[in-house]
Amino acid sequence: MKRKCTDVLFCIFFFLFIGGMVAVFVFSFKLGNPKMIVQSWDNDRMGCGLNETTLEYPALYWPEMPGQGALESIKVGNFSGIWSVLNKGVCVKECPGANSTVPIDCKPTSYMISQSKSYVGCQYYLDGTTTKLLPLRYPTKKIGGFCLPDVTKIDKINGLVESAINSFKEAFFASAYGKKTAAYFMDIMMCWPVLLASTGVALVVSYIFLFIMRCMGGGLVWLMIFLTIGTLGGGGGYCWYLRSAKFTPADDPTYKYLAIASYVLWGLAGLIFLFMLCCCGAIKLGIAVMKASAKFIGQNLRIMLLPIFSYVFITVWGLLWFFGGLYLYTIGYAAPRKGFEFSTEIMWDKHTKPAIVYYIMGFFWVTAFILGCTQFIIAAAAAIWYFTQGSDAKPDCVGTGFKWLLKYHLGTIAFGSCIIAIVQTIRVIFEYYRR
Repeated sequence: MKRKCTDVLFCIFFFLFIGGMVAVFVFSFKLGNPKMIVQSWDNDRMGCGLNETTLEYPALYWPEMPGQGALESIKVGNFSGIWSVLNKGVCVKECPGANSTVPIDCKPTSYMISQSKSYVGCQYYLDGTTTKLLPLRYPTKKIGGFCLPDVTKIDKINGLVESAINSFKEAFFASAYGKKTAAYFMDIMMCWPVLLASTGVALVVSYIFLFIMRCMGGGLVWLMIFLTIGTLGGGGGYCWYLRSAKFTPADDPTYKYLAIASYVLWGLAGLIFLFMLCCCGAIKLGIAVMKASAKFIGQNLRIMLLPIFSYVFITVWGLLWFFGGLYLYTIGYAAPRKGFEFSTEIMWDKHTKPAIVYYIMGFFWVTAFILGCTQFIIAAAAAIWYFTQGSDAKPDCVGTGFKWLLKYHLGTIAFGSCIIAIVQTIRVIFEYYRR
């Protein structure tokens, strides 16, 4: 069969788009500053470490703590009582540590100067009198541009103080990065080990499944069916056991709910068993497909390398994209965020938002392109292997699939992945405005 290149113009367009992504990355790296995301502001709306006045005071510390009423409100999800405390921060040279004898070096705000009965320099006193007997001091650690309370550095702490500190931190994280885009970036920055680990687990599970399929073939279908039936039936039996062993009809409505759960689980197990009996032909066809798949994998072991390659490429691409996105997001200038003036809102210029939409689409497009290339090689290798069964030819199925991809079908993969990227970008935009 004579082959020819498909969707050549779209292949050219894709690589031009990649060139645009590189240009956006370089442009962002020159103009952006990710440190602005964690920029803090004192009570006078002076950025800590941002200008000549506060250059030597890069972190925000809160000399006061919320009152008991505000703490009680936090427990029920109402943070309004603590905003005034969070907006009364002061820029300090170093975050206060566990040694309370070391004085706090800060740039006093106009509010602190006006409250002379409660402050001596940067130290706040709870009694608010001329005696100054009850200084408020707590150890902190620097996170971004903020000095957050650190209970691990307190040797002796009572429940009330610990509750106050934890409630204060909860209120801070609930408000500091409230703007949606900044919150997404901060979530990723804080949770990247979990995200990376979850992708690794998914890769390992997929390889375990491939190995089981190669060893068991059609038996895997029956195993999955009977495992499903057994799990549902066992779940129903366990609910019934709990019902009989731990509850009585007179004193707990859970007795009735567990009975209903048992009947539902047993009913589902019975329905699946009936479907299995009625669909034996389809199941046999599925088993034949699984056996052929197992044989294909056994004769083309290199196919098992493709998922790891795509995983590595997507991981590297995702890290590069996120790194560039941090710089792109911070093209503009920092300003106190309305209502939560201790934290920062990035004020974009007119070019930033279109560039971000372009950049997001680029992420989806390149990711879908990598996955599409992997899927094409697997599909091509399977087709070549299937249609050469019974012949004397021993083709290099995986290598031929890879050669076809590079020589003929990059444009088609780019076209298909572009459609996916457009749909995903539109979805993200609508989801952004919905929230």
